[in-house]
Parts: sequence; C-alpha cells; structure tokens
Amino acid sequence: MASKRLVVELYYDVVSPYSYFCFEALTRYRQPWDMDLRLKPFHLGGIMKAANNKPPGMVPNKARYMLKDLSRLSKYYDVPFKIPEEFMEWVLTRTTLSAQRFLCALQLHGPDHVEAVSRAFYQRLFGENKEIMSLECIPEVAKAANLTQDLIDKCLKAIESDDVKDLVKKHTDEALDMNAFGAPTIVAHISGKKEMYFGQDRLYLLAHEAGKPWLGPLTQAKH
Repeated sequence: MASKRLVVELYYDVVSPYSYFCFEALTRYRQPWDMDLRLKPFHLGGIMKAANNKPPGMVPNKARYMLKDLSRLSKYYDVPFKIPEEFMEWVLTRTTLSAQRFLCALQLHGPDHVEAVSRAFYQRLFGENKEIMSLECIPEVAKAANLTQDLIDKCLKAIESDDVKDLVKKHTDEALDMNAFGAPTIVAHISGKKEMYFGQDRLYLLAHEAGKPWLGPLTQAKH
C-alpha cells in the first residue's frame, strides 16, 4: 500500500524575509519529501496584533543580529537578498494587505500562478529593493511572473471582493488556531495530527518528525 503524501501548509506574508527563505526551501523539497505544499497567504499584521508580538527589527540587538543571519541564509540557500534601506519605515507605516489579497485572488482565479507571483513579490522587495505595499506595483509584479493581462485585471478587480477578503481571514484564523505568532508559520500533517513549526530554521525538525530526509539547501533545485 502506497504511503500518503506529506501535506505541508505554509502561512506566510511577502513582507517577511524569513518567510522568503522558508518558501524557497519548501518549494525545493516537494520531490525529496513527496510533499503536497499548500501556500496560505495570510495577514501578518493581524497575526502580530492577536499574538501581542512586534517585529524583530524593533529590538536593536535582534535587528543587528538579523542582518547577519539573513546574509548567512542568502549564501546558504543561494538566494540573492538585501534588506531595503527603507524596510523598517515600510513595515511600520504601510501594509502588504493588497499583495496578500492579490495572492488570495489568484488562488481563486489562477491557483497555478500563486507560487510564481509570491516569488516575484519577494524578488522585487529583497532583490530589487522596491516597495510591494502599493496597489500600483502589483501589475508590475504580476507581469514579472508572466501573468496575462486578463488574469491580472480579474484578480485586481477581485481584491476588494468578500470572497478574497474572507480567504485572507480564513488563512489568518487557521494560523491563529495553531497558536501562530509570526511568519513563517508551517503546519505539517504528520501521523494524522497537525504539527506547527515557526521559522525556516525548524524545517530539519519537521523532516525528522515526518520521517523525511534533510538534505541541506538543495541549491541544485533552485528556481
């Protein structure tokens, strides 16, 4: 009898640098783990507020360490990465809710494109150091991910729909039900139970508990 595929749900926001590396790692591990990866764009601001959490960059010592940590992860995963100079200002004064809604609109109207557009948002923010908070930038991101104009227009129109807003809320509530407090939040279905892991640095523990191999950064499988 064939074993069931490993199901892993990634709750993420495209403003989160650690979510970027987790996203890239998990997409590389689909085949080695025989994994059904389910992308769940959520509202990180809502998670942080509900958990009474705050961005790590607001703790000076943690912020200084984070810059070194992210540089190391960039080399480890072979993912070009740089924090924009305006990053903290953007995080504290703006929101990626439009971007997250666009991704959820894609899940409803073009689900095969969610991964590519998520990657395009990350590459724009942490590769090109351009903002991703404005509604105006979304068509540029979508075109970079090779979406058709018809699909872009359809998803932009759907951003303010109840269906899309409800899907963002659904993903956010699901993560909160698993006691999420930040991003990335990973939920793996192991032996009939849902197990929550926080942070890309816990993927080796997920692998261990799921009986899957941890093979490092798998840079040969990068997109």
